[in-house]
Amino acid sequence: MATDLSLGVVQDGTNDSAPTAGWAEASAEVSAGGYTPNYRWNAIFRFTGVTIPNGSTINSAVIKLYGGANWGSAPYDTIIRGDNVDNSGVLSITHCLTSGWAATTAAPTWRIPAIVSDTQYSSASIAAIITEITSRVGWTSGNAICIAFDAANFPTSGTTNYMPFRSLEYSSGTYKPLLVINYTEPAGGIVVPVFNSQYRRRW
Repeated sequence: MATDLSLGVVQDGTNDSAPTAGWAEASAEVSAGGYTPNYRWNAIFRFTGVTIPNGSTINSAVIKLYGGANWGSAPYDTIIRGDNVDNSGVLSITHCLTSGWAATTAAPTWRIPAIVSDTQYSSASIAAIITEITSRVGWTSGNAICIAFDAANFPTSGTTNYMPFRSLEYSSGTYKPLLVINYTEPAGGIVVPVFNSQYRRRW
């Protein structure tokens, strides 16, 4: 039977990937984008309590976000990546997309449209990312997952080439990002041993 899981982000922020790596906790918004001269910002989200049993089938998965201010000439393509570990740790300068991550092989592209403030959007499917992480040998139900919007494809020739989304900190979390997954637990059951006994009646 399929199960729906919806989790609010517990930590979000922006990881600078150029010209030097950096990390900043979100305030009202978390952004993915580029900025003159050659700056890039990767938006990163951490979700805890992901209660999906190891080896489950991930039927669908997206991140839902509310738009902030719309800057630049959308649409933009962002590459979505996951932290390919059993239990993703707290985000910091030493644990973000550009430092301390082994990114998932799955890396779908999401074409971000021209967003409208406080309107909710769904990312491209990240079912392959969630499958890759929850199929790891060391994955345990209840562990944490981190997802990043990699801004490698954003232009850096202007001052407004980025897309802000509402963060956990905005409006007391009313518009916080959500991880929404539909999954089916792996088939299982009780294995009952069958004994073949022969009886001979003696008269």
